[in-house]
Amino acid sequence: MGRKQFFFLSVPFISFLVGYFTLYYLYRPTNVKIPNLVGLSLSDALSLVTSVGCVLSDGGEVVSEQYTIPTIIAQDPSPFNEIKVGQTVFVMIGKPQPLNQVPSFIGKTDHEIQALAEQHSLYIHLKSVNYHGLSGICCGQFPQAGLLLSDQVITVYITKNTNDRFIMPSLIGRKYDDVQCFLMQYSMILHSNRVVHDGKSLYTIVKQFPSFGDLIHMKKGFIVDVQLL
Repeated sequence: MGRKQFFFLSVPFISFLVGYFTLYYLYRPTNVKIPNLVGLSLSDALSLVTSVGCVLSDGGEVVSEQYTIPTIIAQDPSPFNEIKVGQTVFVMIGKPQPLNQVPSFIGKTDHEIQALAEQHSLYIHLKSVNYHGLSGICCGQFPQAGLLLSDQVITVYITKNTNDRFIMPSLIGRKYDDVQCFLMQYSMILHSNRVVHDGKSLYTIVKQFPSFGDLIHMKKGFIVDVQLL
């Protein structure tokens, strides 16, 4: 095919393209009605505004628990007004509360717990509990570590000094005077079923109350009853 033939064949095609784009730019709509975006998700609003040849822009945000996903709560220009193609539509977006990951407070001291809570923007409620072990550390928490939550209080259980608690030992088979000396160091009083005279070291305990293993509140003057043989 010669150059002349190619030229004559391409002229109609080029003319068609020029005519098409000329008509498009001459008769294309210059104004469009902006749709109502309020209540739509951010992705749906973006698709709708783009489909009418306009641009969506963030005009601010409101954070509230009532929103589960980013949602349009206001727009400018208002819905159904005519705007020029290519104009920007500003929207106010309602967003849910940001989520935090709950760290583990187990084994940490009061000071370490407060510092970690501040780092994660969490509210902490400290609660003291009796615990047979080290005092002044976290031995439990709710919710547990790893859960995602928004504005919620974390309850952290701190061990307190257990000196006010006393686990009753076994007194059975022990001598009266030995047990009396042992309990005196805790300001507790030994009371027996018989009057003890000289030679009290010969008396052996056969029953006791409180029983072995009972957890009691240790206080001055607490009475331990025993029966002697």
